[in-house]
Amino acid sequence: KEEHEKSILNKEKAQQTEMIKGLKSKEKQLVAEISKQKKLADNLNKQIENIIAEEARKAAEAAAREKNRKADTKGGYAMTQQERQMSGDFSKNQGILPLPISQPGSIIVHYGEQKYQDLKYVQNSSKGIDIQTKQGASALAVFDGIVSKVFALPGFNTSIIVRHGNYLSVYANLSSINVKAGEKVKTGQSLGKIFIDGKQNNMTVLHFQLWKDTQRLNPESWLRK
Repeated sequence: KEEHEKSILNKEKAQQTEMIKGLKSKEKQLVAEISKQKKLADNLNKQIENIIAEEARKAAEAAAREKNRKADTKGGYAMTQQERQMSGDFSKNQGILPLPISQPGSIIVHYGEQKYQDLKYVQNSSKGIDIQTKQGASALAVFDGIVSKVFALPGFNTSIIVRHGNYLSVYANLSSINVKAGEKVKTGQSLGKIFIDGKQNNMTVLHFQLWKDTQRLNPESWLRK
């Protein structure tokens, strides 16, 4: 009987050892994937920052020639009277902007520091939010504005920046687009189709960011609940 019980205990111990090995292997894979996604996100954010800085530089040059242009903050985007009006209208819509998707969806990655239940020592920070929606969904403009830039980056496919005075909204991970740089868009207008990831069970996720000049904003505090 003792030998039988010992055999069972040894078997259970071997099973536990294998399970721990499996968990450690899974943890390594998760850490590697998080690290990969962080690098892609860093590239996206760097590109956005460069675009914003370049537009501010060009606006400052225009302000030196045109008296009607003025920035709210030092180094900020020098706005025309029309852009200033748009910026003021945008600011009045905090908390009531529509979700930037054409189909129902939910936020799966929130703004700011990310916590992982099984990886308490792994930290990551999101500069925007990820919204998962249905296949075939489009990204929608959250407010009237002008398409500032259209660009592509690995990991985020095609991205669009829409300017609303000195506010900007960013729509990343699009598979196709319906607009071009310099085009005026209206609230709720389709900007393009959101990428469907066939390698990840056809997940359809839009990465969305909000900025004011060079300051990142928490999109969740601006979107309608």
